[in-house]
Amino acid sequence: MADNQETSGLEEVRKQFNVSNPPPPGHEFAGKFWKRLWEDAKDYKINYLGMHRRWLHLHAMFRGRKDRTKYPRVGANYLFKTTQAYCATLTEKQPMAEVKTDDDVPDVERKAVENEVAEWWNEEELQDTLYASVQNNQIYGTTIEKGRYNVKENKADVIVRDIFGFFPAPGFTLAKIEP
Repeated sequence: MADNQETSGLEEVRKQFNVSNPPPPGHEFAGKFWKRLWEDAKDYKINYLGMHRRWLHLHAMFRGRKDRTKYPRVGANYLFKTTQAYCATLTEKQPMAEVKTDDDVPDVERKAVENEVAEWWNEEELQDTLYASVQNNQIYGTTIEKGRYNVKENKADVIVRDIFGFFPAPGFTLAKIEP
């Protein structure tokens, strides 16, 4: 008998469940099902796609790690400087919301919506979220944002998540735009 062969009899139960047909709440196999799904996603991301290795390499370059070569390198980290300058340029101004309509909406109402959006941007402090998102995208080539509802404050939030905590579904493929 192989060492990794299932002996608990759950292999037959495991075959009847999948992502589109998960075990019902309270089922004795639910915990094992979701843990196995998480482990598959983690293995897919780390071993198959190699995302962790790539992200660690990109972060090391961003922080100025020098490759070992026989030729000396310039001490300045131009990648860090360029990334920081680019992020600052993209996020330096507040976004402008302008309401345009073909209907006969009075200017007072249009201005009220524009002012409401500007006030919301400042109240929610979204400038910091935008900066963190742009910076992650510049360093790692992707950014992970999560929308959530804050029950205590009765409002929606957008938070930037750590990319190492992100798991694509196994078999995940990027959408392709055909010309």
